[in-house]
Amino acid sequence: MKIENYNWTVKTLICNRVSYETPVFVLMCIKHNTSSNVAKHLGCARTTINSCIKKYFPELQKGNANIRTKFLNMVDQKYCNTCGEIQDKTNFFNNKSRPDGLDSICKSCVKIRDKSKIRDYKAEYKANAAYYKAKAASRHSAKLKRTPSWANISKIKEIYSKCPEGYHVDHIIPLSGKIVSGLHVETNLQYLTAHENLLKSNSYDI
Repeated sequence: MKIENYNWTVKTLICNRVSYETPVFVLMCIKHNTSSNVAKHLGCARTTINSCIKKYFPELQKGNANIRTKFLNMVDQKYCNTCGEIQDKTNFFNNKSRPDGLDSICKSCVKIRDKSKIRDYKAEYKANAAYYKAKAASRHSAKLKRTPSWANISKIKEIYSKCPEGYHVDHIIPLSGKIVSGLHVETNLQYLTAHENLLKSNSYDI
């Protein structure tokens, strides 16, 4: 963890009449997550913890995030809600729907979860093969209906054939969107990771 090596402005601090080395106090805050939990751990009032943090860490990010998140943000690290590990932010996928723009679970946990989902999907597909074949036929029909006469079919085929491993060909504007529907043309296609495509579904950000 980078907490110990971070260049803290204050090297030692006093909280509830006890002196702490700054990294020790920060690690305690991270472990207990919220100022209320830290106060309970130290046997003092929550206002005491908040006053201490405000005094010694004025650079700490403002907002409603818990103190664990705020301290980890300072050192470009993040807590994984699944495995409970603290890791570099680079170990998390982007997620525009989250306040910090990152998934709440790390890439390793996402991959384990997605593999589990794939296994479940295969089992479900096997049990409901007829339904999914009909759904695939319906999607194919939708593509045909949304393919205009001026579409560059050879370019579309090229985009699909060159799709990188682990990526999906996605319609930027979904063919059957809730608000707006796009066309099956080369300019409406993009590559997304399987994870990003799963998050996007039939949505479209204008």
